[in-house]
Amino acid sequence: NVCHEADSKREEMKWLVQTLDNLTTNRNDQEAAHEQRQLENLIARYKNLIPTIEITMTKTDIYTKSYTYRKEVREVCTLLEKVREQFVVETPEIPAQSKEAAEQLKEAVSSQESRLSQLETQRANIVSMLQRGKDLLKDQHAPPFVSSEIQQLESSWNDTYGHSVEALKSLKTSQKLWEAYQQQKEEITKLMREANEELQKLKNISFRDAQTVAANIQAQKQFCMNLRNSSGEIISKLKDTEEKLSDISPGTITITIREEITKIERIVHTTIETVERKVTHLEEQGAKWSQVQNEMSDLKNWTQQSAPLAIASVQDVATTPEERVRKTETLQKQIFDKITTLKTLEEESKELIK
Repeated sequence: NVCHEADSKREEMKWLVQTLDNLTTNRNDQEAAHEQRQLENLIARYKNLIPTIEITMTKTDIYTKSYTYRKEVREVCTLLEKVREQFVVETPEIPAQSKEAAEQLKEAVSSQESRLSQLETQRANIVSMLQRGKDLLKDQHAPPFVSSEIQQLESSWNDTYGHSVEALKSLKTSQKLWEAYQQQKEEITKLMREANEELQKLKNISFRDAQTVAANIQAQKQFCMNLRNSSGEIISKLKDTEEKLSDISPGTITITIREEITKIERIVHTTIETVERKVTHLEEQGAKWSQVQNEMSDLKNWTQQSAPLAIASVQDVATTPEERVRKTETLQKQIFDKITTLKTLEEESKELIK
């Protein structure tokens, strides 16, 4: 105000000069000379004051703009700090339930995308504010704090925007990992369902056809091998996914997943062992059935070939009575043995085809 008031006195100084000239036009006394000197001294003092006033006014203007700029920058930095704090507060803890987790992650990604979009809309304002600070620095009278305020604004913006991008990236990675985990769980569940279906088929295998039994056993052995390999690969993927999720969002969820994977491993191990025991049992039963069929074949050959020859030998007229008795006794013993074998085979067959 003082500077503006002093600057406004220019016209008054001109008026004083004109007025003194008019008053002393017709006078040449000492009083007029004295007034003339006083006015000249006043004008000289005023002229000496003008540069100081101009410099002061220039400094006042740049300082006013600088302090206003600092106030605005600090307000913006405070807002950016609050935005950064939200990234920590609003990072979701993934629930153990798959449906809730998928929905919550989807909402979190959408929310973070919205925040990042809002930040993007402020980029032009931040750039403009940074440029304002740089323009202020071009003035030689700009206070030193302007430079530090520019650096603070730029650093705060970069940190906030970088945090926002990383937060979105982390959420999307968690979302993809969770989807992969659920898919792998579905795969192992499907595999176990198929294994149980195969177990039901094994219970219905008939031993009436040796070739069919052998083919079924071979197929089940191959299935068992595939089951062990496939389940091992999927469980390995599950553990790898759990580790990656743990790196991104450690906490209750990773403990829950780890427990779930342990439970899945137990189920898989039990299922594989059950299938392998069943296949081993089938192999043993198959071997028994093969033995039964071989003995039945031998019995058939005896009734069709050996027995008729033995009977013919007993009935041969050339056979002596003593030899006929001996051969008859031998034939009777063979018949008794074959009947006993037949009964045993009948019992074994009934057991095998249950």
